[in-house]
Amino acid sequence: DMTVGNNVDVLANRESYIHSIGILGGAGGVSVSAGLGVDVVQDKGKVEAWIKNSNIKGKAVNVDAKNLTDDSYQMYVVNAAGLGGVSGTVSVGNFDSSVSAQVVDSTLGEENEKIEDLTVSAENQTKVTPKNWSGSAGAVALASGVQVATIGSNAKAAVTGSTVHSSGNVDVTAKDERKADLMLGNTMYGGMSGGLNVGVLTVNHAVADKYSYESDEGETADAGVDLGAVYKSANEAIEGNRMSSDYTFGWTSDAPKVEAGRGMDAGQQPGGVYADVSGSSINAGDGVKVTADAVTNLTETSVNAALSGANFGGSVGVLDAESNTGIKANGTNITAG
Repeated sequence: DMTVGNNVDVLANRESYIHSIGILGGAGGVSVSAGLGVDVVQDKGKVEAWIKNSNIKGKAVNVDAKNLTDDSYQMYVVNAAGLGGVSGTVSVGNFDSSVSAQVVDSTLGEENEKIEDLTVSAENQTKVTPKNWSGSAGAVALASGVQVATIGSNAKAAVTGSTVHSSGNVDVTAKDERKADLMLGNTMYGGMSGGLNVGVLTVNHAVADKYSYESDEGETADAGVDLGAVYKSANEAIEGNRMSSDYTFGWTSDAPKVEAGRGMDAGQQPGGVYADVSGSSINAGDGVKVTADAVTNLTETSVNAALSGANFGGSVGVLDAESNTGIKANGTNITAG
């Protein structure tokens, strides 16, 4: 039991910022210069704020859980040589987060000693800004870029199995906002040039080996990109360049093993936004507001720029998102005003 003369605040907050930039350059005489840049960014977090099996008396009660993931990463590769320049970039970012604010099996206030307001809020925000750029010059200039970003996120706010006596407002709010702005670019100069960009953004879906689309004739066609092979090559490059203690004569430890992930299906990670007041008795002097809000904003930009006698290029973009919202009020007794 807890009796206080002021507010009761149960607050959990997480903020994560990752900013990285990679630059790879090469040049050759009458030869071929080639380079491949690979980066993997992973950011995972879980935020929880709970009141459970408790009896609380006081003024306002606030149960608040917040997560902010704000990551940007860039990769630039430039190669030039007389016979040819070949450049490529592969970037994979995996961003998973879960936020929960809950009042479970508890009593807040009493009939003759009510709390003022109750606020239960779970807020999840993910911002991802990846950028890849490849540049090549030579008699033959080839450039390619692959950018994959996966977001798995959810938010839950709940007052379940509890009794609430409030003289003011009761607000139960779950919000999940995902924003990603992906950019891929190639610049080529030579007698003949070619460029290919592949961008994949998923929300609560694992990345597939291959994607298809419906053609103008109404038939299902292969998008023409083998992402399974891309993941295999990326992970081999990461493992082959992992820092070993042998390189520094034992002065540093081996770098941890990191693999480019494919993200998770909604079935593996609850990818929904839910507000739940099931099994509770809520008596509010003013209003009762239960809200579940999901916002998904995904943008892909692909640029192929070439100055050459003959040029071929292409871009493939995939946006694959799933987002569910729901409000649950099962076996609930609510009195407002």
